[in-house]
Amino acid sequence: MNDARTAEDEPEEFRRQRAFLIETAPLLAEDFLRVARESRQARAEKDTAFAEDISHIWARGWTVVDAVINSMEQSAALMFPRAEIKDAHSDTREALLLLQCSSTLTLREIRELLRAGYLAGAAARWRALHETAVTAVVVAEGGAQIARRYLDHGIVTQFTRLEEFYRQPHPDAPSDEERAERMALVADLIRAHTLVDESLGFAKPYGWATPLMKRRRDGKYLEPTFTRLEELARQSNMRLLVQHGAHGHVHGDAGAVRTSVLRDGVELLAGPRTDEIPAVAVPTLRSIAVIAGATHMGFEPELNEFGRLICLTGAALTDLAMRGVDEFKSVHRTARLLF
Repeated sequence: MNDARTAEDEPEEFRRQRAFLIETAPLLAEDFLRVARESRQARAEKDTAFAEDISHIWARGWTVVDAVINSMEQSAALMFPRAEIKDAHSDTREALLLLQCSSTLTLREIRELLRAGYLAGAAARWRALHETAVTAVVVAEGGAQIARRYLDHGIVTQFTRLEEFYRQPHPDAPSDEERAERMALVADLIRAHTLVDESLGFAKPYGWATPLMKRRRDGKYLEPTFTRLEELARQSNMRLLVQHGAHGHVHGDAGAVRTSVLRDGVELLAGPRTDEIPAVAVPTLRSIAVIAGATHMGFEPELNEFGRLICLTGAALTDLAMRGVDEFKSVHRTARLLF
């Protein structure tokens, strides 16, 4: 039986309301466009004032952040030629270089969001940076096998997602032959990395880290989870920040939404704010210190000339990031809102 209501079945009042909305909504939308054009300059000036205030209050901290970004970019340029070397450590170099570049990009995003006063967005991006920090430590300390599993897991994940996407009609979908080749590669990689004593398939989230897990009573590996990776990377101290701060902003739970749009519990905000900047800046720089240590100290397997240089660079970056922590904490007002 079809319960769908047709237009003829609707009460007259509903039909009148629908006709009113169809006729009037486009006119109101045009009014919105006109007002937005007329107020654009004033709104831009207000946003600029917010950004200038934030830049002024934490000027020393932003100087350090800019120095960290520049140094990480220069360091990646130093790493790149070395990553072309083919030896037993090649996979580790490749993985750590990718993580170094990814963290630099995420740090840039957080900086732009924070300097504009968008704390919720910056907190959500810190969540991604924290995951990068944990992954970098695990890969740096896990050896060549883990690095290779991490890289191949990325191929499996990406190709599988694309295949699911292209099953829907899409004008830019690759040929059936190319898609079949990709999925054949996925099957080969899963087969190559499948362990007889795994409790979670290689293609599942964090499946690449299975060999690092402890054993269950039945002899199989524990299921790799991000919480267990945090423990391996000695980053469990950040768990509360992930759960009660950044995680909520990623998933939009009511508590995180409330804290992101209320100031002092009463003032409703729907735009930038100039308070609480250190609540995101401090954990961001702490994560960068962890990442820099992992990506640099783990980049070379021995202390040759380049190994000493890259380790020194990583140590200097770590020191610089922690200086930034001190600069932001020195004018820290309160951390009760986001974290």
